[in-house]
Amino acid sequence: MRKLLLPLVSFIIISCDNSTSNPEPEISVSQLLIDHQKMDLEADTLRPELGLNTLANAVSFDFAISEDGELKANGTSIKPGDQIDIRGITHIEVFHKDKLVKKYPIKPSSVWKNYGLGTYQTQMKSLNKTYSYYLDQGGSGLYQYINCGPAVSTMSLLWKDSTYTNTIEYARNTIRPLGGWWYTYDISMFLEERGLQTRYLSLQDPSQYENTMISMLDQGIPFILCLDMYYTEQNTSPVERTHRFYNASSPDWGHFILVKGYKIIDDQLWLECHDPYTFGRTYPDSHLMGENRYYSSKELKKATDIWWPYLIALYKNTPSARFDFVTPPPQKGRGFFK
Repeated sequence: MRKLLLPLVSFIIISCDNSTSNPEPEISVSQLLIDHQKMDLEADTLRPELGLNTLANAVSFDFAISEDGELKANGTSIKPGDQIDIRGITHIEVFHKDKLVKKYPIKPSSVWKNYGLGTYQTQMKSLNKTYSYYLDQGGSGLYQYINCGPAVSTMSLLWKDSTYTNTIEYARNTIRPLGGWWYTYDISMFLEERGLQTRYLSLQDPSQYENTMISMLDQGIPFILCLDMYYTEQNTSPVERTHRFYNASSPDWGHFILVKGYKIIDDQLWLECHDPYTFGRTYPDSHLMGENRYYSSKELKKATDIWWPYLIALYKNTPSARFDFVTPPPQKGRGFFK
């Protein structure tokens, strides 16, 4: 009987020793959200996709972490709800009592990269509405190929008033109904007669070109450009949304576009435009190519300098705006007539 008791006593002692040990508690992170996207914490690398309106210098981080845990980005501690500049962040680390538990490389992507603009958006302004006010000049009657002026004018009135019901054809039948290119003063006259105040502003100073357009848009004022599209870059990609998406094979390809926003992505200024020369062309997701098309400020500078270095501001009685308005010579937006 004694021989049987010894192993049993020994087992009890060992069991008691194990039950009284104090192992370090496991650290855990749950629901790590970067830019409101839940990260897969089982993955080796964190891959957030920055959204359309995300500013890379203020990306939100939200998470829950167990007691005595800490999350660091490139060695700097972060708290739930922090907004940090994700540019240059190469890794996220999980610590417990100053001991590294887990290290995640981080590789952000962006919808803007898919669109051909770059990865990191740091500044933006869009004068979009809750409704679409884009119009395609294609299908607008006999003069559809030179109806860019009537098209941007009608879009401008739709931007001002969602209940505006007149068409591109109506604008054409009001001014130069027998054909011919619209001039810049045609646009101003058409808009003024329908209650949308306009002003002209010079774009000739290269040192102020970008600042002028940014300041205008920041104050809620879209504008119309009259430019030679031959001097803009063509992009034949079916998915990217940058540059001209149609052929403009020779100089003197005058055109009107409506500028209604901007983005600074990877330190480059892109102007968000409604270009009416779509003629039904769409991206794979069925959106019309001329709606929210992005042109670089550099290509627009060249194209306006050559054709008409001014803009038509849709002033809309904005008393806080302070600009040096001018009275420029008129210019035509030729378009292309097939």
